[in-house]
Amino acid sequence: NVVLKIEIYDVNKYLPKSRRGWMSEKKKKIGFTVACINEFAQHYNLSIQEAFRYLFQFKGIAFIKENYEVEHTLDFETIIEDLGILCRKNGGML
Repeated sequence: NVVLKIEIYDVNKYLPKSRRGWMSEKKKKIGFTVACINEFAQHYNLSIQEAFRYLFQFKGIAFIKENYEVEHTLDFETIIEDLGILCRKNGGML
């Protein structure tokens, strides 16, 4: 199995106080995207790399990014269902 590791540096200490929340919001979105990929991989019995490639190819990653504000409030079962529907509409076969 491939382990997806993302390392984020604490840039907040280098930013003016007015911009410091920006990175923590980015961290949340990245963490949520990684969690969605992992859950999708587990649900469809794929490697994490295969899940990422599939979601990227069939617009699932873009969907997560564009719809973060709503999707992150849902349970993973619903999110995986949403991603499956979207990817099938874009030519995916899972």
